[in-house]
Amino acid sequence: CNDGETKCRRFAREIAGEHAIDFVVLDIGEPEDLRGTLLLASKLRSLAPGLRLVAVGGFAARYAETVLRITNAFDCVGTLDADWSLARWAERLDRPDMWRLIPNLVYAQHGYIRATEECVGLDMDSLPAPAYDEETYPALAGNEKLLLLGVEVSRVNPAGPEARTRCARVVCDEAIQLMHAFGTRAFRFVGPESPVSHVDALAYEILSRGHSMWYSRTGTIREARLQSFAALKSSGCQSIAFDVCSGSQMLLDDFYGRGIGISDTEQLLRASKLSGIFTVAGFTYPCAADDYHSRSETLRLV
Repeated sequence: CNDGETKCRRFAREIAGEHAIDFVVLDIGEPEDLRGTLLLASKLRSLAPGLRLVAVGGFAARYAETVLRITNAFDCVGTLDADWSLARWAERLDRPDMWRLIPNLVYAQHGYIRATEECVGLDMDSLPAPAYDEETYPALAGNEKLLLLGVEVSRVNPAGPEARTRCARVVCDEAIQLMHAFGTRAFRFVGPESPVSHVDALAYEILSRGHSMWYSRTGTIREARLQSFAALKSSGCQSIAFDVCSGSQMLLDDFYGRGIGISDTEQLLRASKLSGIFTVAGFTYPCAADDYHSRSETLRLV
């Protein structure tokens, strides 16, 4: 767009005409990129007001607050590990109230510029494979045990609110290697709650490989999609566990800060069970903030 306003207008019309697009990422890597990118962003904002626009790149990251102050065309600016953060941001396009949970974002809200926690991504895909050998696990000797092997899919992220996840391809590769090495098809996908995009990606990766396996895993209520359960079941998911905490909406909001609704929780648990997946709901009962009414609400949900 640095070649002229006419090209920017034409390019903006082409993008705005693509009805399947939910958001556009614009790269401001160098100072000379700024003028043309701002022009394109402003044209897109006028042609498609509902389209989310995000700026990335070295220059945008260094001067994120300034970029957001000189134009209202961008919804946010991605900094540091932008690819990882924007994947989570894309899942919450319609929930600006939850953007504060996503690391490496700068955005304007209620007249203020807000910056979320900075977090440089851990390379989860370079983790060594587990040592499932007879020296480490003598019980594996003789091939006389029913094997349920763990495959790590995520880890707690001490620098941010969301778990760090491994690539679906890497997880699937490790599971298939264990199948060949030990003749087992049963796995426990280990790790804290993963984003729904990762849950879906892993299910579709397993289906695309054509290998038959059974597995259990954790799920997240806050981001779960009802349409995900069919793919989960088809890919071999036999059991899924959700951390519900409480059946009291007041405690979920004020004590746990979960950001989920009881009615959504009920709908999700029913959909999971009806799909044929063994569904586990975890509660803390009673908790320090429970009273007679909140305990009754939890028992009703159970």
